[in-house]
Amino acid sequence: STEGEECNLSDNNAYTLDNVKSEDFARFLWVFYDPKYSLYEAPFETWLSVLQPAARWSFCNVKELTVHELEKIQIEPVDKIAIYHEYSIDKLFLVPVYIAVCKKDKPLTFTEGMQLMMDTILRVVVVEVGTQPLVDVASSI
Repeated sequence: STEGEECNLSDNNAYTLDNVKSEDFARFLWVFYDPKYSLYEAPFETWLSVLQPAARWSFCNVKELTVHELEKIQIEPVDKIAIYHEYSIDKLFLVPVYIAVCKKDKPLTFTEGMQLMMDTILRVVVVEVGTQPLVDVASSI
């Protein structure tokens, strides 16, 4: 028998990762093998690719690194809220984002609402309505 077969490491017994794209897995591994040693420069899409397996496989340090790097990137407020909720990222990071959403001149669009969970939508609407003059609220009913 060959060496790989003795260790049960043949192609016929390969370990597969379900629901993980090879590109996302390569990006995840990049975090560990970056020769610049913690000097990371990557776009939003790369960090989102790293966040997905880090959260799924409970790589807490990688998840923290990902959040640290995402915080440096300008992300649309509703997108950021949806992503941080999906991956159970500390909600304290979202306080300024919620404030920005509630202070917008325009209410949430239908598309933005579809990205958020119902409890988030209701809280934003309550704050938005609470900051409008009573005449505006009455006319919107």
